[in-house]
Amino acid sequence: MATLDVNLKSALFRVDDRFLCVTIDSHALQNHWDGINLTSTLLNTLAKGLSPVTLRIGGTDQDFAYFVPDSNRFKQLDEKRKGK
Repeated sequence: MATLDVNLKSALFRVDDRFLCVTIDSHALQNHWDGINLTSTLLNTLAKGLSPVTLRIGGTDQDFAYFVPDSNRFKQLDEKRKGK
């Protein structure tokens, strides 16, 4: 049988007090992504209020998900953001 000793007198690492992480369940992304308007003024205003924030994709389906960026789509979004 293994034994684990935990030292509670000192921390190994410290997380910044301002650290914020938001999680979106992968099921919601898979089934409702087309209903999210990423150009919404309200959504962008709320997101700016949370800045800086870490976005985490979670849930059971996340184990089978992978990210494939579409460079043309990112370029379009960046140009729109910059007002080009």
